[in-house]
Amino acid sequence: MSQTIKQKIGQIGENLAVKHLKKEKYQIVERNYREKWGEIDIIAKKKNIYTFIEVKTIAYKYFPQSQNPYLLPEDQMTAKKIKNLNKTILFYLNKNKINNFYQLDLITIKIDKTNKKYKLKHYKNIN
Repeated sequence: MSQTIKQKIGQIGENLAVKHLKKEKYQIVERNYREKWGEIDIIAKKKNIYTFIEVKTIAYKYFPQSQNPYLLPEDQMTAKKIKNLNKTILFYLNKNKINNFYQLDLITIKIDKTNKKYKLKHYKNIN
């Protein structure tokens, strides 16, 4: 099955996020963990703290121009999305018998397709 444009952009964003996390000395534990009520894009670990990372990516033809220049990747992170992520995180921790500290992070990426540049922001512990 071929990917949609949105899925391809999401995968590019997740790959950029993994590159950033490795540079910041995170160990990548798992990618695209799925349950029927939610998905965790990246599960990483640093200093014995599990970090569950949601990646939101938007691709523009030019920075900052877009169909809606005021739309940010952060705007896609709703209260319902955070609730589903927390449910998935707790399920993952219980299933794997993990009692470590954990946090939920958000990585946003804005991609300038024309100039092949991107801007990444890492928001830590957003709960």
